[in-house]
Amino acid sequence: MPSILPGYEYDIFISYRQKDNKYDGWVTEFVANLKKEIEATFKEDVSIYFDVNPHDGLLDTHQVSESLEGKLKCLIFIPIISQTYCDPKSFAWQHEFCAFNKRSKEDTYGRDIKLSTGNVASRILPVKIHDLDEEDKAVVEGELGGVLRPIEFIYKSAGVNRPLRANEDHPQDNLNKVYYRDQINKVANAVKEIIGGLKKSEGRTAADTDPVRKQVPQPKKSGKRWIAVGAAAVLLVMIGIYLLILPSFTILKDPGSSGVAVLPFRNFTGSEELNYYGVGMAFEIRTKLSMSKQFSFISSLQATLTYIDTKKTPKEIGSELGVDYLLSGLYQKGGNKIKVEVELTDATTGRVIWTLPFENELVEIFKLQASIAGEVLNQFSRENSLQDEKGTPTHSLDAYAHSTRGYQLYHGEVWDEKLSSVALKPSLDQFEKAIALDSTFADAWVGLIDVQSYIYLNEPDDSLLSSKLQSYVSYYNTHFPDSWQKKLVQGQFAYRVLHDYSQALTLLLGVLEDDPDNLPASATLSAIYKRRLEFSKALEFKEQELNLDPSRSGSWKDLGDMLGMMGDTKNAQKAYLKAWELSHGKEAAEAAMFETMEANLSLDELPVELKMKIGPEFDFWKATVSRNWKGAKKIAIAERNYFNLWTAYWMLGDKDSAAYWAEMSPDAGAKPFMFALSGKREKAFKELDKVFKKYVDTGDDKMMLCNKSSQEITLHVVLGEYPQATEKLIKLNNQFPDFGSYQFYSLAWFDKIRKDYPPFQEALNNLKRKPMMDVTKRIKL
Repeated sequence: MPSILPGYEYDIFISYRQKDNKYDGWVTEFVANLKKEIEATFKEDVSIYFDVNPHDGLLDTHQVSESLEGKLKCLIFIPIISQTYCDPKSFAWQHEFCAFNKRSKEDTYGRDIKLSTGNVASRILPVKIHDLDEEDKAVVEGELGGVLRPIEFIYKSAGVNRPLRANEDHPQDNLNKVYYRDQINKVANAVKEIIGGLKKSEGRTAADTDPVRKQVPQPKKSGKRWIAVGAAAVLLVMIGIYLLILPSFTILKDPGSSGVAVLPFRNFTGSEELNYYGVGMAFEIRTKLSMSKQFSFISSLQATLTYIDTKKTPKEIGSELGVDYLLSGLYQKGGNKIKVEVELTDATTGRVIWTLPFENELVEIFKLQASIAGEVLNQFSRENSLQDEKGTPTHSLDAYAHSTRGYQLYHGEVWDEKLSSVALKPSLDQFEKAIALDSTFADAWVGLIDVQSYIYLNEPDDSLLSSKLQSYVSYYNTHFPDSWQKKLVQGQFAYRVLHDYSQALTLLLGVLEDDPDNLPASATLSAIYKRRLEFSKALEFKEQELNLDPSRSGSWKDLGDMLGMMGDTKNAQKAYLKAWELSHGKEAAEAAMFETMEANLSLDELPVELKMKIGPEFDFWKATVSRNWKGAKKIAIAERNYFNLWTAYWMLGDKDSAAYWAEMSPDAGAKPFMFALSGKREKAFKELDKVFKKYVDTGDDKMMLCNKSSQEITLHVVLGEYPQATEKLIKLNNQFPDFGSYQFYSLAWFDKIRKDYPPFQEALNNLKRKPMMDVTKRIKL
């Protein structure tokens, strides 16, 4: 079967030592499985040459034949790299590996080709079945002229170094943590990617590949010959001068007017266990660049995490993040060293501006990160204000791995929905493991306190967690008094645990003085100002937060909450829909539904997928909009939804059944209404006090005071105390005129009071509000 591309005999050539196939037929089985995987990957038929017959004229002792010359004319060469393959005297090495390496460099496409992603890949795709001695590894890399980047099929445990089998007896004992089926899939995907790159490549001209045509013809006249030589020499000198002065005349913008995003670096070590290096390097480099204060804007790491393994082009990424430049890179591991290649791409054109190589001992990875950050600044400006690295964050690379993984789990998940302690446990576990390995690792403590305090903010009744956080912060303050993240830790603690908003504001504004593009600080500042009903300031920091990471569903939902409190229900609905588009989470879907109801917009116009995400509850609330309470009750019974059940029964006038279902509800927020429905007025208001106690005791949380007042008004309505409900509504509006979330009272719950007690509706008609801000001038909705 011919190759997919004309002019080639085969698509894939499998090269191996016969010794590696004799024991258990490993290579034969590998080829059979690869063929099956490729059949499931390609629409076309892919041809593979594999010498299964030892008498095919290709034994180690035989001479190279013309038949082999033809078979080597293939698109991709897969050598099975083993302890025996790396033998320069062997047939497979000399007449297959070296021969293809030489031939491919001279053929139409060249050995290294550009992929559709913009990356470059070699047509030599090594499969490694043993860990190699340093000497053998050097032999392979010497022939390749670069770092060996194999797909590994190695089973590694104490005293064991053998090929990975398709069916392992104890796969969990493999220290490399790779699975045969996954690795076969990786080979097939790599083959597809390379062939795809070859198809799109225009190849090289005959002049590029013809050794005769590449020679410069000799002029007949000696005078002209020397003129040509002289001109060439002048040209070379001019090129040399140009290259020397190029850095001073690049087209780079001034960093003070440039935005940059640091993407997680790509792992080319062949080991998925080292993926955390790429995230860790991006995190550290981004932090150092931000604290240099030379760039006008640096996208957050949380935003760039979404582009791991992306197929999007630099132009697309730059447009989505709103930056001028993308800093990215790849890293390889050689022995105890790590090699990093960093490139800066112009996001507006997609053109790579420069590429820089770095290398250091693996244990000096933090110095390497600082070097990269410093050199990036040097490329933009000769005035590098980046401070020298003060010490090493940790001497335990395992602690570094756990901490980085903790941040990746936390920032990758927490912002889409308000997650519980159960959902955040994997992130917490990583930080705790890091601290167990190195209790002096400040970054791990920062992550642990951040996650735990976030849990406490959403689960404030956990007194044990409160005391635990107190001890964590005390330990951090004592052991890391000079940490650059100290203000952030203390600011988050003051906000989330102590509810001391004045102290939190002072600390977090100080964070932005040191690190202007700190996303957690901007997000928390927006939340604090929202709680104080200072909406202008809240929107200012929300805008900064969304600029740093426009992909955060939680940020758009927070914006929706804020706009709803301002009384801007239509824009609030747009923000919630944006949150839904990004996360497709149920919380964002429900928020969009409720705001649609409060804005008196049609529920039918919401996206079909959003309605399906909410499920039967969507039908319940649609029934409430049309005041079909019997239909709503029927849906609530089928779903056994306690909140909806007591709501439906109450609206139908059956208070006893409503009180029963409120009592059945596990939600603490239902208790006040349970007592109110049962006529136990005093207990109802005491339970409501408990719900809000941790917030309203500070006196600074105006948002919570308003929410509590709204709940009190609702309790009065449930109790039939219409004059008290109206009086509290007027008092609330007089006390907090900026609070505009009164559309809530247009819902079906309040039909009876609006109809039977006109003063309530009159109070709604005469609300005092300040002019509403046009949020769309700041944030695109």
